[in-house]
This record gives sequence, structure tokens and C-alpha cells, in this order.
Amino acid sequence: MSSVDPKIDFFSVVGDDVSPEAVSFLSQSLAAEWSMVDLSPSGVCDLRKENSQVAFPGCQRIVSECNVRVEEDIINGINVQWVIPENHPAERHRTNQRQEVIVFYLYGGGFVCGCPEDDLSITSRLATHLSLRVCVPRYRLSPEHHYPAAISDVTRVYLSVSKIFNVLLVGESAGGNLALSLLLSAMSSPLKKLDEEQNINAEREDERNASVASDHDKKDLFRVPLAVALLSPWIDLTHSGQSHRQLQLDPTLSVKHFLDPAAQAYSGAYSPNHGGISPLFADFPPPSSLWPPTTISTGTRDLLRSDAVRLASKIKTGFLADELESSNDIKLDGGQRNNDTNADTMSVFQNPKKDLNFVKEAECASDKAKSGSPIVDVRVAKEMWHVYEWSPEIPEAEVSLRYISEFLLKYSDL
Repeated sequence: MSSVDPKIDFFSVVGDDVSPEAVSFLSQSLAAEWSMVDLSPSGVCDLRKENSQVAFPGCQRIVSECNVRVEEDIINGINVQWVIPENHPAERHRTNQRQEVIVFYLYGGGFVCGCPEDDLSITSRLATHLSLRVCVPRYRLSPEHHYPAAISDVTRVYLSVSKIFNVLLVGESAGGNLALSLLLSAMSSPLKKLDEEQNINAEREDERNASVASDHDKKDLFRVPLAVALLSPWIDLTHSGQSHRQLQLDPTLSVKHFLDPAAQAYSGAYSPNHGGISPLFADFPPPSSLWPPTTISTGTRDLLRSDAVRLASKIKTGFLADELESSNDIKLDGGQRNNDTNADTMSVFQNPKKDLNFVKEAECASDKAKSGSPIVDVRVAKEMWHVYEWSPEIPEAEVSLRYISEFLLKYSDL
């Protein structure tokens, strides 16, 4: 395997001892056997119901602990959920003559399942840690609605809220895909009309895209977010990364049994290497400080770790690094980790369970970026799996979300 370019200094391996809760999760999950996902009408209905049943207890506990308020709304024709922190002023639309800052959050689920309720364990804590409202659009899912239905929906909402609010953009897994696509659209110059790149035959979609394109022409309305956080983003639906092909230690994902069928269902008539479907392969602007500060979370067991690493490399350097893991970096051997990392390419944070104030204490590697270079970092949590932040019972999830919140606050000028 190729080594990481030694000039890249924005990777951090975090965590020392794995919590008992995480060990228990791994022990139970790794013992389970995979079966092929059923994306028939009845099968996908059962999948969504099962996913929500798994998420419900933890989400309800976190909602209660955080004492957030959940409200439904309709923005530009799309249903959205607002997660509102305790004691949030109803009239807080401007502070010191500045616009209110909100979090625009996009959930995952492989584009075939997922909903705002399933991610309340994450959005409730973000709302609480940031003391900001979180807006979560209910985008349409496949296989009922192929690409570009989901990105059309979230774009409609983003265009509307960005007229009123400054935005912190957060996405997990498939939601990270949508978040990156949104960001690339916002940064493109000139802005490209969605109906030119994402045309489909369905009359309803044509009408939607025409409406979005009309708004899209107003460049001053599609504003770049203040900062971005991506949690295990799924941005290569061709699954060409090394972790896709070689890593079989993730207890939550399988390329063969879930990701490949989900990618086919989402892509529809398009090729999965299309830049709108796999935004890792889309056109990126040249590396510059105009790219909003970005933090990317992944884990040593994350099946999609390659997506996170290659994305950071492309943002930072303009090219795709081969991989983070190499003979000098993280080694995985039969599920055991090697704690010896190359000091030239890795900066190891202190034990996060000892100090949650990472950004200040650890001096995030992104702060070392040269003038004119994008601020981006990747945090690889030892022994953690795909979107481990979704598991509220493990302390590592809280640690990561606190870090993400500190990062976003640091670069949001609040």
C-alpha cells in the first residue's frame, strides 16, 4: 500500500482505551450474520420500521436528557423537522445585528431508509452543545425515488433557509453525500442549474428542478456554509476505496449485502460514478481558503474510511490520496489494532475521555494549515465503526459530537 503524502498533516488518530460499552457493542454485532437486504416494497417498509425501532429507545433518552423541543415545519414545499435547544429565544433571529446561525443536518440510511426521528440522538446533542436550532429536511428515499430526488429536496430547503440564516452544514453517511453535493453546488462558479445536471423524466421531478433552478440562478441566495462536519460520509458509491474492498471489521455495514443494492436503487438510470451520485468524483474547486472549515469523522473499523480520507486529500491538495492506512500508519490484523503510528503523518490526541475540550487542548491539525490552504481535518477513532456517533450508549459518540460542536463553534464566529 502507498504511504500518505508526508506533506499532509491533517489526520488525527483519537482515543486510547475503548469503552466497555463499545466493546459490548462490537462483541454482539460482530457475531451477527449478514443477509441480503430486501428492497422490494414490503422489504423496504420492514427495513425502515426495524431501523426506527432500533433507534427509538436511545433517541428518546437523549431527547429527554437534552430537553430539546421537536417541531414540524414545511419549507419550500418540503417537510422538515426543527430540533430546538432548551431556553432558545423564539425571537432570536438576529444577534448583534447578525443573522441567526442554524445547523442544517442531513441524516443517513443508504438513501433507502432513515428519517429525522432516527437521528435525534445526534441532532438533540448538536442542538444542546451548540445552543442552536437544527433543521432536518425529510428528503425522499429510494427505491421509490431515484437520484436526484433527494438532492433536489434538500437543495430546495437549503436555498430557502440560507436566505434567512447563516448555516453550519452537517451530514452523516448518505447525508454526508448530500451535504458534499450541496457544498460543491454552492461553491461552483458559475452556479450550475440543477435541471441541466440532474434532469430526469418524471414530470414531478422536472417541475421541482425547474423551481430549484430558478432559485439557483440567484447566486447571492445560495451561500456557502460557515463550517462543515461530515460523519463517515458515503461519497463513493462505486466502492473503489481500499477500506471498501479490504476492511471486514465494521459490524454495521456490508458492501455486498447492503451498500451495493442501496447504491443501485439510488442511482436508477445513472452510473454510480456520476459526480452527482458519488460526489468524491465531482469537480472540486482548486484548494483555497475559500473552502469552509471542514471536520470529517471516521473510525479504524469504518467500512467507508476510504471515503473520508480521500475526500480530505482532495479538498486539501486537489488530488486523491491512495489511503490513510499504510505500513507506517494504522494496521489492522485480525481485529487487533497497532497503536504505533508515524509521528510525521499522524498527530495523536490526548485520551478524549480525560478531556472533551479537544479543539483547544489538542491544537487541531487544521490550525497548522498554511495561508490560503483549506482548513480540513480527519479524526479516525480507534476501533470505531461507521457513524458510531449514532450509538448513544457509547461514550465515544458523545466525545465525538462534543468535538464536532467545538469545531463548528470555533469557525462560526459565535
